[in-house]
Amino acid sequence: MTLGTSDQVKDIGERLQALRYALGYGGGRRTAAFCRTYGFSPTQWHNYVSGERRINLDEALKLASGTGATLEWIYRGDEWLWTMPGKLANDIRAAREQITRENS
Repeated sequence: MTLGTSDQVKDIGERLQALRYALGYGGGRRTAAFCRTYGFSPTQWHNYVSGERRINLDEALKLASGTGATLEWIYRGDEWLWTMPGKLANDIRAAREQITRENS
């Protein structure tokens, strides 16, 4: 599996956005707080969630260790939600629904 195709990078970005929402940082103003908490610049985070850049392994590890998300889920997709704590997985599912509603 190649992790650098544009569709895969976009999918990773969507998962990262869902994680941010699941952790209670949904909405535009909360992005800055999320970035401060987890050590990302707002521009860096925007590049990840928009699919402009794939999050690198060091940054993904930092995010995983701080949130409970797993590298498997970040890089490989929702079929790996089972690798995370149940509450976080459920919150991610709910966050995806919220993001879908907001974008409709």
